[in-house]
Amino acid sequence: MAIILNDNIKINAGKPSESKYLSSAGIAYSSTTEATINVPISERYLGLTVLVDTGTSNIEYWWREGVDDVDLIEKKFASEQLVGDFITGATNLGYFEGFTGVQKLALSGDGFEPNDEDYFSQYQWYYVDAGGDIRIGAPSYGAPLRRAYVNAPRTKSWIWNVGTSQWQVSLNDVVANLGNSAIIDPHTGYTFTQTTWTTSTGGTSGGKWALVTPEGSLTTGDTLTIGSAIYKDKSNQELHLRTIINDTPQFLKIDTDDYYIRFSGASSVLSGTSVGASVGGGTYDVFTGQTGTTMYFRTLTQSGDTTITQTAEGGLIIYSSSDGSADAITGATNVTGTTGIGVYSGSTDRKLYFKTLVGSGDTTISETTGGTVVIGSTGGAGNVFTEDILVSIASGKTFGKYENGDVIPASGKTSNWVILDALAEALEPTLILGSSSTDVAFGESGKTVNVTFSYTINTIGASVDTAVLEWRRGNTGAWSGLTSDTGDTSYFHTVDDSADRFNTAQINYRYTVVDTGGGSGQTTYNVTPQAYAAPTFSPDYDATGLQSYESETLREIGNVDTTAGGTITSNRSLVNLTEYRLQRDDGGGYVTIASGTSVGTLLMNIGPHVDGGASSSATVIRYRIQVDDEYTTSTSSVYTINLRYASYFGYNTNSVLNSAQIQGLGDEALLTSRTRTVSNVTAGASEYTYVSYPASFGDLTSVILDGASPVLGAFTKLTNVSVTNYYGEVVSNIVYRTNAVGAFTNNELAFS
Repeated sequence: MAIILNDNIKINAGKPSESKYLSSAGIAYSSTTEATINVPISERYLGLTVLVDTGTSNIEYWWREGVDDVDLIEKKFASEQLVGDFITGATNLGYFEGFTGVQKLALSGDGFEPNDEDYFSQYQWYYVDAGGDIRIGAPSYGAPLRRAYVNAPRTKSWIWNVGTSQWQVSLNDVVANLGNSAIIDPHTGYTFTQTTWTTSTGGTSGGKWALVTPEGSLTTGDTLTIGSAIYKDKSNQELHLRTIINDTPQFLKIDTDDYYIRFSGASSVLSGTSVGASVGGGTYDVFTGQTGTTMYFRTLTQSGDTTITQTAEGGLIIYSSSDGSADAITGATNVTGTTGIGVYSGSTDRKLYFKTLVGSGDTTISETTGGTVVIGSTGGAGNVFTEDILVSIASGKTFGKYENGDVIPASGKTSNWVILDALAEALEPTLILGSSSTDVAFGESGKTVNVTFSYTINTIGASVDTAVLEWRRGNTGAWSGLTSDTGDTSYFHTVDDSADRFNTAQINYRYTVVDTGGGSGQTTYNVTPQAYAAPTFSPDYDATGLQSYESETLREIGNVDTTAGGTITSNRSLVNLTEYRLQRDDGGGYVTIASGTSVGTLLMNIGPHVDGGASSSATVIRYRIQVDDEYTTSTSSVYTINLRYASYFGYNTNSVLNSAQIQGLGDEALLTSRTRTVSNVTAGASEYTYVSYPASFGDLTSVILDGASPVLGAFTKLTNVSVTNYYGEVVSNIVYRTNAVGAFTNNELAFS
């Protein structure tokens, strides 16, 4: 057990507090061998440090991972330090800045004949890399940047090959095949390494080819820039990158995800052209011009005998009913008499319309075979009903809209009126109610809905009488009017939720229409505001200095140090995070070990917080995160760490073992019982085989050799040993030892 002191220790002598730090002479050990000889293994522990004279200076060594002789190592940093991965700069791949001038090379000569052609310079710096792939940018060959040349049919290219350090022909268009393999023609295997072009000849291996004086220059014309450089510069090991910004969001949208920066949108209209030739006359352009991205067209206007109508599908019909001559029919006139009702009704597109003559009461109308219309009257009022009519017909039959037992209000009406009345029933209007857009995000204090609605009157001869749009909230309470204008087809409705901006009750709309014939209809439409969504937790829990048999969530008792960090992200853009609490439960309930507050943020960073405050004897440690936002409190899932005492298996020449020697057996496992199977058991000729585990697991009841033979009798139970583990926790261990040394060779033992 550790000794608890209420104050620190003062050493009056000029010596270290750990006597084993120096040799018995009070000076540094002359070598690591002297240190291992003079410090018994039973007195060693993880972290024990000694001072060794290396001949040039005194250097500290320590037992860091184990306590055997071979485990004594020089005391350096606890983790490896970067020595070659520091950021030294960055390159904007594909970025090019040069001139628009084009240079032509006429290549020909012995050995080059299959490729005799003119080759034209391309923009960008091209090369074939050591793997044979076509690249752009600056290769690592240390020579000037080189542009590629492509022939006119774009079937061959003249390009610098890094692998051969020469210019060669690739049998493909390197511009179109960027990133793919170059197809090197073996006919161009003669060395040519110039970086500037002049009239010259060159080549080796018995062949020569010529470069005719080049035409054009790579340094003439206007300045050309391809791409925009994202990399700007660096400071220390920090890269400075430019941000991509969108100056025309109406045409181009920029989004990001975990892997890409995504551009999307429609291209801007650049220009318009009137196409097609005129037929029988002059040409008149509909397109008049453009300002910015707006195009302007002339309006089509009807005149004379020509009419223009638009179809329901959006098409235009241009129609002329005559050739415009003087005798074309333009209308008709009722000219006889100064009283009476005219027969002529009107005309449409040179078509005349006349009223139909209908007899009523004692008046009859007939037509002779010669086309004469005869109007006659028998006199009197015999066809006018003197009283209402009680409908008396068989069940299931109807007279128009009237059923058996109905009363027709026929008194004073003609039979024609009765028939027309029976066949003219009020019909329910066709109603449409919806919305073209909504802004009902969770947390919005002024929710808005663009309500759209329309009606179609279906009663013959009727028109709209009333049209009312109303609303209410949560399907309860009275309806409130929004508009009663029969001509309205949309209404921009703002709901004031400033008193409770988290209100998610449905917004209900009702549309009621009544026509002049008595027909009526009603429909409803609901808008559901966005619901709340809890924040997303992205925690990160880490342990340091884990032993080989431990993991982040399964550790040896006493290993309680945990570093917690991560992020919390709000999933509602109008709900800010305000406070987080990192909490731990080591058996007595959750306590807050770290917290943080923020104002007006959708992302909150946690830690990292180093927590070593859990009980050293804890068998379970749990972590969770709570976060408060402007609406409520949310809790993350629980991160659980299980802690157990180690069980040991191994070999030793001693017939009894102390705490350090039991730990030195190795082959540690964090188990919940004595049950364990060990493979490839092989003891040295002078070594006993040992198995040890916490005494709470109880005595062994069985040991099975190679899955078949019971060999419990080959082991002897020794006196329990108090084992102090790597983290200073003490537990009583049961210890079993084989009765003989060298007892097993490449066997499997199953303990239970």
